[in-house]
Amino acid sequence: YDTRLKLRGDQSVSQEIVLITLSPADLRTYDRYRSQIFGSLREIGDLTDSFYWQPQMWAMLMKKILAEKPRKIGVTLFFSEALAPVDLPREDLLILKDSRIVWAANSTLTERTNYPLLTNGDKTNIGNNDLLKDEDGVIRRFVPAESEVQHLVEKITGQTLEIQSSRFINYRGSGGRFPKYSLK
Repeated sequence: YDTRLKLRGDQSVSQEIVLITLSPADLRTYDRYRSQIFGSLREIGDLTDSFYWQPQMWAMLMKKILAEKPRKIGVTLFFSEALAPVDLPREDLLILKDSRIVWAANSTLTERTNYPLLTNGDKTNIGNNDLLKDEDGVIRRFVPAESEVQHLVEKITGQTLEIQSSRFINYRGSGGRFPKYSLK
């Protein structure tokens, strides 16, 4: 499969998709208090998604992105319901619960869905983000979880993905093909 993609070469990629990445360094710049608590990030064994939960920063970021009038925003980090309750001004909370934002949910081994902190009442703003990585860390196949929640990709695109017998993802090109921006 990998050889076929290399021989075929990169295909045209939609310019309608933009990736925004968050690094621990971005968060240190944004939140000096957190930086003082953690000191050097090398001392932290495992950075989970919850490390990135800073409600004020997310409200600011989503407000800026929503001003560009995107069709959908997919947040692939999982922010558990177990995180501290969101204590934000009403305006910021409304931004974070905007219907164009789809927050990642995930499933447990028993296929129970873990809902994110900002799940709305009818669960229309969440998408399952479970992915199957191969031993080398590359995701080559799409295997949707058996869950009551649609996959994040389906929620963002508005399409139900048909599962082919091979389930291999027909990538459009190599990594780094979409425009990428950092939090800064």
